[in-house]
Amino acid sequence: MNDGSAIVIVTLFLALEQGEYLSTWDIFAFIFREVLGSLALGVAFGLAQIACYFLLRDQPTPLVAFTFSLPYICFAAALLGDMSGRFVE
Repeated sequence: MNDGSAIVIVTLFLALEQGEYLSTWDIFAFIFREVLGSLALGVAFGLAQIACYFLLRDQPTPLVAFTFSLPYICFAAALLGDMSGRFVE
């Protein structure tokens, strides 16, 4: 088991431990959103980064700034979509 699946399972069990009622459909929807939603978000941001690399390849300063800022922007988008594995709310 890798870290990503462990976070999904622990988050699911924490929700159950806090007394939330989750039907079978709720559990599948949660796993679908966490796994496939995160994958789709990562691929979308990766493709956007590749496209911007070609646009910024002759400008090193914006390229470095973009390279360091895009992972945080992707993380913030995952937080907005409730796809992040953070435990503290």
